[in-house]
Amino acid sequence: TVEKKKICGREFTREEMDTFRRIARENYLFEFFVEDIVVGNVAGYSRDGVLYLVTHLVFNIWYNKETESLITADVQVRDFESIDITDENKKYYLTFSYSVNYIESEETATINSNKGYDTYFSDEVHWITVISGVSMSSMLWLLAFIITIKVSKTDVSDTYIGNDTGDSKVDDDKSKIKSLRNEVFLRPAYSNVLAAATGSGVQLMLIVILMCFLGTSGTYYSGRGSLYTTAVVIYSLTAVIAGVVSSRVYMFIGGKLQSLNIIFTACLFPVPLFTVAFLINIFAWVRSLTSALPFVTIIFVLFMWAVVTIPLTIFGGITAGRTKQGTPRVIPNELKSWCFALAGGLLPATVMYIELYYIFTAVWGHKIYTMWGMLFVYFVLCLNLTACSSVVLTYNHLVNLDYKWWWKSFLHGGSMALYLWAYSIYYYFAKSGMFGFTQSLFYFGYTSMACLFAGLLFGSVSFLSSLSFVHYMFEKSKVN
Repeated sequence: TVEKKKICGREFTREEMDTFRRIARENYLFEFFVEDIVVGNVAGYSRDGVLYLVTHLVFNIWYNKETESLITADVQVRDFESIDITDENKKYYLTFSYSVNYIESEETATINSNKGYDTYFSDEVHWITVISGVSMSSMLWLLAFIITIKVSKTDVSDTYIGNDTGDSKVDDDKSKIKSLRNEVFLRPAYSNVLAAATGSGVQLMLIVILMCFLGTSGTYYSGRGSLYTTAVVIYSLTAVIAGVVSSRVYMFIGGKLQSLNIIFTACLFPVPLFTVAFLINIFAWVRSLTSALPFVTIIFVLFMWAVVTIPLTIFGGITAGRTKQGTPRVIPNELKSWCFALAGGLLPATVMYIELYYIFTAVWGHKIYTMWGMLFVYFVLCLNLTACSSVVLTYNHLVNLDYKWWWKSFLHGGSMALYLWAYSIYYYFAKSGMFGFTQSLFYFGYTSMACLFAGLLFGSVSFLSSLSFVHYMFEKSKVN
């Protein structure tokens, strides 16, 4: 047992006391880690119009003597050791201290809970959202299936059969799609960027799947540190997937500069992320903020990227295939088709709306996210909705003689980033309680990278779905 031990004490200025009063008025929370267990409580509180600042903390630590292991821990605040700081004209000399109580326990396994501090979300299942997501996904699956059957048996196969269906609308769609057989696989603009974005998106999708799997097993149940470390390691090791996918897509499109494509793939997501993180941390270091990343951590991440990620991306980019090119034509109503493309991310964004609140609160609040199984269900639903809606919208592009479906199909899912950005703005002003330049810089800087993450991930899913659909449609009739 550690008796009351003084940490520090001094007289505080009026401005500093105003900050303490705000902490008490708005019930700010603090958070510590006792090994891997999160403990926390209120830093100040208001009661009957009186503002109290917590100046003494009591840590309770349960341990097993036989196994010499930590079982659980919590931290308590006591009213009689909290200071009344209501008077704005009074000068305050404050002393901060702590004490520790070690309590023997018969438990043998670590308990990841903190008595008196609501650290984790309850594992509630949002059944209404799940059911609506499943319903929308099923309807889109059915619609995509009907379209696939329709085009494979009617629209394109009749290129060589030459008969009509008797339905003027179907025959019109059929003739329009058949007329695109020379343009539908034309190389798109910035094909190396498209291929790199697809490869990076597939890699990020694999990362989310693995993170959800590890989360359900309790790998990083207790805190954020292990979660971030796991994400960095998984990203580095899955770089070979990005290299393989981007290389195959690039060569299918007909790209020639394979080395440039590999460079784009290795840098497309990490370079913007490193740039934003570095600029934010320069500001944090100058201001001596505790939220700044340690320099050693930044060096470790750069080392993993340079030594593991880039070589694996190059290794994955050594295999590819090639395709053919044709002659372009003028596209009617192209602006309208771009507007349709932006609507592709609306359905998955609607399904994720409720879960986004918990994710944002975990990242920017004091909560720790533990509903990994629920997140995986939402993630699978969003993938299904993205893939199916992309097939439907791509079919709409082709029917309207829009052979430039490549980037638009990527935007079907990539537009998820725009809806995520819109939600982040709403959350900042309506839910977070954050304010000031520093908090805005951290919030919008890192949230922008999260939006880029989502855009690449869902964009790659929608693009590959559309690519598979178009390739199947024309391969079925041996047009290509």
